[in-house]
Amino acid sequence: MESMRTVLRPIAVVAIVGLIVALVALSGCSGGADDTCGYGAAKGWVFTDGTSCIVSGSSSPPPGYFPAAGAKVQIVGFPALETVTDANGQYFLDQIPPGLQILRVGAPCGNLEYQILIIAGQVTIGGGHSEGGS
Repeated sequence: MESMRTVLRPIAVVAIVGLIVALVALSGCSGGADDTCGYGAAKGWVFTDGTSCIVSGSSSPPPGYFPAAGAKVQIVGFPALETVTDANGQYFLDQIPPGLQILRVGAPCGNLEYQILIIAGQVTIGGGHSEGGS
């Protein structure tokens, strides 16, 4: 009976390790330097009317507004999490730690700040809602 237990223990360990490897592979988490598991992202559009700016979850500006190309967008407290909007006013930031974060829109928009909720594996759109996930 003891010899059977001795044989079954290594088999059980191999099975458990195999299950863990399979779950990690299915989740898309590689554990490498470019791994994005455990982080979220933020995207949106910045529009201006020439005097003020807004952050939107829509690519269509409201009446009287146009894309704020070149606006600096960052996550406060994370110097590496910074970008500028493209010609359409769109920004995208990834590898943001989950939780409440402050999205700051700087020049040429002054210093607008929005509190956004970042959820691991999801993209927070504009000033608030999330999409995606795995």
